[in-house]
Amino acid sequence: MSYFSVLRNKLVTLFV
Repeated sequence: MSYFSVLRNKLVTLFV
């Protein structure tokens, strides 16, 4: 459903 969203969220968390 939102597989890409999850990946992006992980990246954002790492960046933050």
